[in-house]
Amino acid sequence: MELKRYKSYTREEIHNLYSPDSLFVRGAGKWGLHGIVSIPEKKGDFIFFVTFGTTEAGHTFKEGITEDGILTWQSKPGQKLKDPQISQFINHDHNKNNIFLLLRTNSNDKYTYLGKLAYESHNPDAEKPVQFQWQILDWEINEDLFENIGLKLGDPGLDADQFTTKSWDEIKKPLAEYPVLEEIIPKESEVELMNWYEKNNQLVRDSSSSSPRFSQESKKVGDRGEEIALKFIRSNINDIKLETLVWHANIGETPGYDISYENLAGEQICIEVKSTAGKRFNNFIMTSNELRAAKKIKENFKILLVADCLGKEPKVEIIPNPTLDPYFLFEPLSYQVFMMKN
Repeated sequence: MELKRYKSYTREEIHNLYSPDSLFVRGAGKWGLHGIVSIPEKKGDFIFFVTFGTTEAGHTFKEGITEDGILTWQSKPGQKLKDPQISQFINHDHNKNNIFLLLRTNSNDKYTYLGKLAYESHNPDAEKPVQFQWQILDWEINEDLFENIGLKLGDPGLDADQFTTKSWDEIKKPLAEYPVLEEIIPKESEVELMNWYEKNNQLVRDSSSSSPRFSQESKKVGDRGEEIALKFIRSNINDIKLETLVWHANIGETPGYDISYENLAGEQICIEVKSTAGKRFNNFIMTSNELRAAKKIKENFKILLVADCLGKEPKVEIIPNPTLDPYFLFEPLSYQVFMMKN
């Protein structure tokens, strides 16, 4: 017999499936009490019994699941990064071993089987407990069931616990890097560039800065980045209907992305361009409008990064929608406050 996704079970029923020859004692022993249970005769396979919002040894677990099926989960309060079991979890290979997630949101309820887990990341700077993120495999959202068992996705209380073990360079997914873009971008001296911007761009004062020079430099970088992006897309993306290519700033639109086009399958691809005069990106800013567009468009929303955009050797890279990738961390920098009463 096998567990059935989205079916509810008692601990005793799970015990009878995986260890029928042993004695089950309610509220005691590994099957009746423990949150992590190793499956007999299946080394590396585990059952995770998870109850959201529980407290153990004075520690309240902050755990939750995102809409993309990413589980934030914490080990026992006393466990360290070097503990054998923790090392086993960090090195878990879901293609070889199974971790079954059984979840409840109320200690009086049965556990609902949500699926097998694949290791995503852990926090290398935290222990007692160790923090993990897991991907629930073959994830499906069942709104009626989740409401019935009290599961709310994307708990905002988890924001403070976001983490990743991977660096920015490791998570970026390069489409291409061009050491020299002579065939795309004509060689221009810095003087010619400055003359071009002086001719084609008015000096604007950014509302967030009192420095006109700051605004002019930012606009120069942004406009140049979009110019490079358009040339890159025209010259290097094959899956495109060129007649559908639109630069939205040119027609006064602000849909939450800079460039859009249809691919050969007729899907609209939306690209937000981020530019820097620096040699590389460590982070970038997304506006609330861009974030809304990214969440709505999903897989067909992409970020095009242009580094060293004022130099002679710009580097161009396309990364996927960061709202769909748990390795991208979002940090609010400011809030607009509305006064609802006059």
